[in-house]
Amino acid sequence: MIRQVATGIDVSDRKLRLVRVQKNYRNTQLLAFAELDLPAGILQSGVIVQPPQFVQALKELPKRVAGSHWATRGVHVGLPEQISFMTTLSLDSTNKEQVETAAKRSLPLQDSEMYFDIAVSRTNKVASIAAARRDLIDVLLAQFDAANYEVIGIHVESEALAEALLPTPLAKAPISLIIDLGSARTTIAFVAHGAVYFTVSYPSVISAAGVDQQHLAGATQQAVTYVREHFS
Repeated sequence: MIRQVATGIDVSDRKLRLVRVQKNYRNTQLLAFAELDLPAGILQSGVIVQPPQFVQALKELPKRVAGSHWATRGVHVGLPEQISFMTTLSLDSTNKEQVETAAKRSLPLQDSEMYFDIAVSRTNKVASIAAARRDLIDVLLAQFDAANYEVIGIHVESEALAEALLPTPLAKAPISLIIDLGSARTTIAFVAHGAVYFTVSYPSVISAAGVDQQHLAGATQQAVTYVREHFS
């Protein structure tokens, strides 16, 4: 039986989280977990503004691991939603050059200013484009390298949520609305036909007083309106 083991680190303004999982034929097993609170000001809206302190936090994180021993340097990194961009395009053709041209037109900056990746679902004729500013990613990678990690994958938060929570392959998963109630931000993603069509991130609806029902309802309504306009 083939057993795949992967380690991921999720980056947000106020926390670092590490998980190590093993995937067998049908099951995914959690092998290790770690969480570290970040002091205010190290990251602001997903941007690293205090690199030395961020590197120190990355070095401290493995010391907090509960579970099996973590010995590999290779990690997948989950990007903060604020510094990443994701969109989905309907395709007339799945020709590689035509898909790349359409993807570049959809980017908010010149393609030379961004890192981007394209995933094509030929079955549903859609392309998912994930992108992030090159300068911000270069800083992030440099800090992970300084902390003795090897980044082997970078993932937009909404895409990672969809792949973690929905059946695989994603192209066969049901149309779904995912709501992530984080301590710092609330993220809503709409997934259909193997792609993330809509994603939005707000300051968290969770506080010491509980869940802000009105705020959550407004955010959810925005996603529902998008679904009705595009999939009715």
